[in-house]
Amino acid sequence: MYVIDIDPKPSPRMVRSDKWAKRKVVTDYFTWRDAFILLCKKAGYMTLKDELCVIFLIGMPASWSKKKKEAMNNRPHQQRPDWDNLAKSIQDAWGVDDGYVYAGHCEKYWGYSGKIILFDAMDEMLNFVKK
Repeated sequence: MYVIDIDPKPSPRMVRSDKWAKRKVVTDYFTWRDAFILLCKKAGYMTLKDELCVIFLIGMPASWSKKKKEAMNNRPHQQRPDWDNLAKSIQDAWGVDDGYVYAGHCEKYWGYSGKIILFDAMDEMLNFVKK
């Protein structure tokens, strides 16, 4: 298990003009991507595995009351960003052809702070979720 202490960020939809006229959403994603890769390597997660098993913890808004935060902590996150866009951002961040990834399991939950938890295999992730 690798805990990456960074807010999850969905992969933006790129347009052709982003090559010469970068939008803020694109430059923000590239900055996030570089930080994500650095944190992964520090944690020992050196490359994209052929099975993507990940849990996204989405940080709760500061405007929520303490009571609401306690009630929502570790509850399923059922709104945007979509889990598939979050997973795609991880795959794209490595800058390699991700066609070799044959399986993926992603879950997203509310948390006090944003984190990405990566696992080497599905059984490791399932054992973590059961706890």
